[in-house]
Amino acid sequence: MTENIAELLAGLAEYAERDPERVRRVFEAMPEQAGIILSEMRKLELAALCQEFSVNGFFSHYELFTGIEPPKHIKRWTKKIFTAHENGRGFVLNGFRGCWKTTTWGVQFMTYFIAHFPLLTNVVVSANDDSAEKICKSVAAIIEYHPNWELAYPSVKPDVKRGWSVEGYYVMDTAVAYAEWVKQRATIIDPTLIGGGLESTRINGKHPSGVLYPDDVHDINNSRSQSEREGVIKRMTSVVLKTAIRKDDKLSTWVIVTGVPWPGGDTYKLLANSGEYDSEYLPAMYKANEGDKGAVYIDGANRNGIVYDDIAGWWILEWPEKFGVNSILGERALGKFEFWQMIMMDVETARASSLRYYSFPADEIDWNWPGQAGADPTNVIQPAHEGARRSSFALAVILERPRGGAVLVDGVLEPCSLAQAENHIEQTQTKFPHIKNTAIENVGGGAVVVQSMSRNRKLRIVASGLKGISDKVVRSKRDRFEQDTAKYFENGSVLVSSANSPFLNAFRNLMENFYDLDPRHSEEFDAADAVFHALRNMPKVLIDSQKETDYPQVRQRQAHPLEGIRDYVGYGVR
Repeated sequence: MTENIAELLAGLAEYAERDPERVRRVFEAMPEQAGIILSEMRKLELAALCQEFSVNGFFSHYELFTGIEPPKHIKRWTKKIFTAHENGRGFVLNGFRGCWKTTTWGVQFMTYFIAHFPLLTNVVVSANDDSAEKICKSVAAIIEYHPNWELAYPSVKPDVKRGWSVEGYYVMDTAVAYAEWVKQRATIIDPTLIGGGLESTRINGKHPSGVLYPDDVHDINNSRSQSEREGVIKRMTSVVLKTAIRKDDKLSTWVIVTGVPWPGGDTYKLLANSGEYDSEYLPAMYKANEGDKGAVYIDGANRNGIVYDDIAGWWILEWPEKFGVNSILGERALGKFEFWQMIMMDVETARASSLRYYSFPADEIDWNWPGQAGADPTNVIQPAHEGARRSSFALAVILERPRGGAVLVDGVLEPCSLAQAENHIEQTQTKFPHIKNTAIENVGGGAVVVQSMSRNRKLRIVASGLKGISDKVVRSKRDRFEQDTAKYFENGSVLVSSANSPFLNAFRNLMENFYDLDPRHSEEFDAADAVFHALRNMPKVLIDSQKETDYPQVRQRQAHPLEGIRDYVGYGVR
């Protein structure tokens, strides 16, 4: 926008104050032009308001660059974070997935801060380089391309000569001569913005004089076990957070930490309990009573008629416009543990009860139904002595029901030799003639088992891995079942035969006492892996399960704050 247009709009605003009725009639006669003019006038107003570094200044910045007013929870966070910094403290925010915590603090607040303090250094830390780079690139895209940047902060520009990449983004203030700017930065060697993973050498030695933003430092690849979580905590407390600058015994650096809670303790909980950080937990909804203002009733029923009684009742939704009842039901259908961890910020509730499953009458099962077998192999018999358990061979059979879904019909669970295990597979494929094959775990000793059994042409076997689509490392037996398998039993897509057998009894015990069993000493987890491999190789059942739990508008589309920045044409009539 040129200065002449800005002056014209300012003059129009002044004229509207003198003769508002006449201006109204003109606008009514030309609605499209009026909408453009009003939108531009609003942007001018916001650009002027965000020049002040304050809570309200950030609200104006947020609206100018996203086209919407900050939601109420973001306004609440902003006030709390500004207060925390004024008191020389950091802030920890656990917020449900989709509440815009990263785009608010990693992107919008970071751009706002850089615009006001271009000389300071800001650091983004995530569980891995890729996540941190995405945040930094989003910030860089706003500064470089967003049309409203020039309107609000015309003198703050990328310093491409110095560096403008994931290795470090530098800005400059063109309000002063470049030679003067270089002089001002003479004692500053760190870039304006840099990001990296916890173990990245890119952030080593960087001291954020501006904002230190650790975001989702715990993830599935570094927090699967207690020792891994403790490793993340140690890295954060002994390295990352030590880079924050203090003055007069108070934090000078703005330290804002965001994520979701993890079982067994995490960095967020440690910081919140330390007394040095203010904090907030933001679940997607809160328990309520009938008649409470804003309360809605959720029956907890999915399309299979299964009722998730842990969410049945009256609730107050935190952000019903974007994350309403349909979204709640859809997320719950994807698994209990992930729902209570990622959506409700409460891992203790997830672990407080047994896993759910539903029975299917054994006398209604037809052994000729098509299906799949899965096996968790053993290639040695360990000596039984105190403190150790003999490794059990586990074989699970899951058949597809004619009207959709599947049923776990039976299996084998016993310590045995390789020859005995091979015999169990052959007998099972004879008993259930239409199972496609037996998927055998091929990790570690399992690879030897697969290779050995491949010589037997009577067996229909395939190798089966342990990694999920997004997994970089192999997860534990508990995590594999809890996060990848249990949800299909819980939503009724896979039922459990009512028959009485050692395998089925062990599986039922697994579901009913899941959080009390130790994977190292319980053969029930061998059965769990066998089921995992069978289901992993039944894509039709898994796809149909997704269809059954797909609610209308399960995920209401939410415009990303950076959406359309390259082809921006205006925010429309306000």
